[in-house]
Amino acid sequence: MSWELLALTTALMYGVQELMIKQVMKKENYLAFMWVYYLVSTIMFFALFVRNIEFPGEAFPWIVAVAGGLLWAIASPLFFKSYELTDVSLRSPLGKLSLIIILSISVIFLGEALTFQKLAGTLMIFAAAVLLVAHGNDLLPRINSGVSTG
Repeated sequence: MSWELLALTTALMYGVQELMIKQVMKKENYLAFMWVYYLVSTIMFFALFVRNIEFPGEAFPWIVAVAGGLLWAIASPLFFKSYELTDVSLRSPLGKLSLIIILSISVIFLGEALTFQKLAGTLMIFAAAVLLVAHGNDLLPRINSGVSTG
């Protein structure tokens, strides 16, 4: 399977997931929802864990795993709380600004090439996020207030 197909499939799944989370966050406590959400994820990951596991023998992967886990644990409540505070159509693109950080770190620390396409694409994402969160002057009237499911 190609990396492009995997990336597009993941993007589709994450998009549906974000819409589902926003629907629940309209009425539910984000901490309780987050707890169940990650419990289900843990069970799914455990199924993968027992199927095919090979532990790294060096310290560096363990340090990265612990540091990444700590960052994830700090960011997760913020991620879910943000769904309570704004529209998913604003929250999601703003969350994609992490691409700027990823581009910078990958070039500086991982030695990846900075191509015109990567830079231009990242700048377009940044510009789109700025346009989406600039609430001041809407160019078009709001078409509808969304579809009610309940």
